[in-house]
Amino acid sequence: MHNAGFLHRDIKPNNFLVGFPNTQNENIIHIIDFGLSRTFIDKAKGFHYPMLPPGKSLTGTARYASINSH
Repeated sequence: MHNAGFLHRDIKPNNFLVGFPNTQNENIIHIIDFGLSRTFIDKAKGFHYPMLPPGKSLTGTARYASINSH
């Protein structure tokens, strides 16, 4: 996702799925629920969007947010 220029912004255990056992996908982890995702870099211009300015509220689940977000 990051190589494509996107941030998920809602990382928690419920948003990860593991492939079925005894299949070719058993070692693959899938990320789901991209409702809060956003771009953080404009690849065409090579521009990195600034971090969230002070005073903005937290996006996602506070329980799994970075300590720096609090």
